[in-house]
Amino acid sequence: MKYTMKVYASSPEYGAYLKSRFGGDKRGKSFEWAGHRWAYEVTSFDDAGDYDLLYRFDDKPYPEEVSVTTDDMTIRDYFAAKAPGLCFAQYLNHAEVEGFQDGWRDGVAADAYQMADAMLRAREAS
Repeated sequence: MKYTMKVYASSPEYGAYLKSRFGGDKRGKSFEWAGHRWAYEVTSFDDAGDYDLLYRFDDKPYPEEVSVTTDDMTIRDYFAAKAPGLCFAQYLNHAEVEGFQDGWRDGVAADAYQMADAMLRAREAS
């Protein structure tokens, strides 16, 4: 279930909200504030004034930080899915000399996940 919250610019908690949103420990687009993990959706206004609209999903992180589809595919899985072409090309170079080995597909898949892990480390470092 999607929950939303308006944080008005004139409210006493607006300063704490901005500090949580733009400072400290952030993972992707979500941030910890008011006891939950929120993500910014839009800035707008109504009769009560200007506000930022926040949303969350059942206290879980912003969806794109967890999966890229609705079938529980993680960002690691997504990166691994992008890597087999390169991993297979590397294996072909090896197979040209040594020949194809039993279980070569498992090796290519394992290499793809190693590449995904390297991509995640590089993502964290930047």
